[in-house]
Amino acid sequence: MTGPTASNDPREVVLALKRVSTSLRVGGRLRPVVIDVDLEVGAGEIVGLVGESGSGKSMTARTIADALPPDAAVSGEVLLHGENLLAMNRRRRREVQPSIGMIFQDPRAFIDPLWRVEDHLTEGLRVHRGLSRTEARARAIELLNTVGIDQPERRIHQYPGEMSGGMLQRVMIAGALSVEPAVLLADEATTALDVTTQAGIVRLLDRLRRERGLAVLFITHDLALANAICDRVCVMYAGRIVEVRGGKRIFDDPRHPYTMGLLAARPKVDSRSQRLPVIQGTPINAMDAPQGCPFHPRCPYVLPECLPQVPPMIPVEGGAARCVRAEEGAARLSASSHVGEQTDVALAVSEEGSECS
Repeated sequence: MTGPTASNDPREVVLALKRVSTSLRVGGRLRPVVIDVDLEVGAGEIVGLVGESGSGKSMTARTIADALPPDAAVSGEVLLHGENLLAMNRRRRREVQPSIGMIFQDPRAFIDPLWRVEDHLTEGLRVHRGLSRTEARARAIELLNTVGIDQPERRIHQYPGEMSGGMLQRVMIAGALSVEPAVLLADEATTALDVTTQAGIVRLLDRLRRERGLAVLFITHDLALANAICDRVCVMYAGRIVEVRGGKRIFDDPRHPYTMGLLAARPKVDSRSQRLPVIQGTPINAMDAPQGCPFHPRCPYVLPECLPQVPPMIPVEGGAARCVRAEEGAARLSASSHVGEQTDVALAVSEEGSECS
């Protein structure tokens, strides 16, 4: 895969999305939720997908995992080891499905409370790998040990209600690993956890990708967390990727105003008494995106040329950003733009957009 969202890392590309768009049926007609997404994840690599609620992150993961409603429409290519999942018949898709593991924000919503840990972990081993009950149980104990659960021989007999949220998240990760996937989709997998437990899960994912060569797509609303673990970060807004850079680079030198806004809203240890900056306006999804750049109604640096069409991904150092001012960078934008005046421009452009729509 070539282009601004491709990795420069020579490692094998395991998962690649090429101009993937997803629409859901709402009110009797198809409405977009993901638009022209390009990304790739290599073996042993963690790529972050970051954005506010409604940006399309989880729908991107569900598109990859074939977990959409039956009347959804998907176009483009989802390539697993070069094979297009969207072009497969149902039989072939079922064969390759175990290659994609997925973990979610709330494990209690996806683990049957009436099943013991052993039942949860051994089902996939017996169905997909043909292990006997005894073999599957032994493998399940190994997996619990792998994900850092102490006394796995005892824990395997427990029910979900007997475990903490962090421990149950590790059980879910063990379940995802049980069929030895090539790709792991982590959808807000640490959001519901306390900071200490969250750090433990992040370290676990980092270790697993290194030891097993897992390709991990790490979905989160927390840009600082993505920076801590991800090799590259894709920032998403209104169903589109608006910036993709190396983790540290996007943190130190953001090029899209939306990324700048997300970073500015981070709490700072030395200024707890100060009110945090916020991105003005309301987050939107792809269905409600205005004409032109979808971020322009909220952007303090908007220009009239942001209105006519969605900007292309413009190459910048270490990646690309979907902004006509991407080459300026945060420092130059702040120095050259009067935010109050630009906000007036944003309002004018927004009103013009509503008249044109």
